[in-house]
Amino acid sequence: MKGKRAIVLATLTACSIAVLAPSRPPAAPTLFGEGVFSTPDDEFGAAIAPGGAYAFFNRSIPRSQFYTIFRTRAEGSRWTAGEVAPFSGQWRDFDPVFGPSGRLYFISDRPRGASSQDGEYNVWYLEHPAGGTEPAKELGPPVNGSGSVHFVSETSDGTLYVCASREGGIGPSDVYRAVRGASGYAPLESLGPAVNGAEWLNLEAYVSADEKVLIVSAYGHEDALGDSDLYGSRRCGGAWQPLVNLGPDVNSAARDYSPRITPDGRTLLFASERGLPTEARPKNLTYAELIRRIRGVRNGLGNIYAMPLDAALVAVKPCPTAKPR
Repeated sequence: MKGKRAIVLATLTACSIAVLAPSRPPAAPTLFGEGVFSTPDDEFGAAIAPGGAYAFFNRSIPRSQFYTIFRTRAEGSRWTAGEVAPFSGQWRDFDPVFGPSGRLYFISDRPRGASSQDGEYNVWYLEHPAGGTEPAKELGPPVNGSGSVHFVSETSDGTLYVCASREGGIGPSDVYRAVRGASGYAPLESLGPAVNGAEWLNLEAYVSADEKVLIVSAYGHEDALGDSDLYGSRRCGGAWQPLVNLGPDVNSAARDYSPRITPDGRTLLFASERGLPTEARPKNLTYAELIRRIRGVRNGLGNIYAMPLDAALVAVKPCPTAKPR
């Protein structure tokens, strides 16, 4: 890789402002972009643009009272300080996700017309988000409408994967697929019981550009390690395999959520609230130590973590190879 793409898709060293290093992140999750993407505030949803010149991410008022999308740019070996994106800051805007073509999707409760319901979340997008000044457009039916949409991601051929609450769904929020055709999107089709369950609250589902890997953040699984965990699935022969917990090398006792894959397909980015509330404390904290940790990055609010995608998917079995005849 050369230029900014190599810089952006590499790991960030832990210093006061995010400095990019030209190597892969370690196999274990490490803080991503400390000082910009990961601060004592509550961050999640890091989305790096194709080409790596800029990125968007979320800051929220804990816990989940208000969401705002921030923007940062790669300048040399550093990310610029985050600033509120020009299209955000008035409504609850969250979970920015880039499609392979560069279209930016996000979720918002902003009004979408007379048919919208108070508090309903829908998909919005910007075709050319680099400047961030164009008005956001509402995606429309069949993806929007008849219940909230919680997350959206896109494959290289324009197929959308969405987490949504729909009448007749298997669980309270399921993962659906919407194929894009010449006249728009086909009706949502459920991914079925391999991915959706009656007790599973699937709030985010990120699909790889080649539609071979799906990473879901979900509540309600019996094998959960904590609050919300990340699960993985591979698409084999056109069918998604049952979700598999990514395990303790990825998930923690805290909330682990908001997955993304970097544009080069090599690195998993995700949000985690691991830190002070859930980690072992070897002794009684003094007042000074407690205040220092409360004001520190790992205070239990959301941060962004990075690790190689292949290391994150170790627990997810590869598709079986065809037997020779």
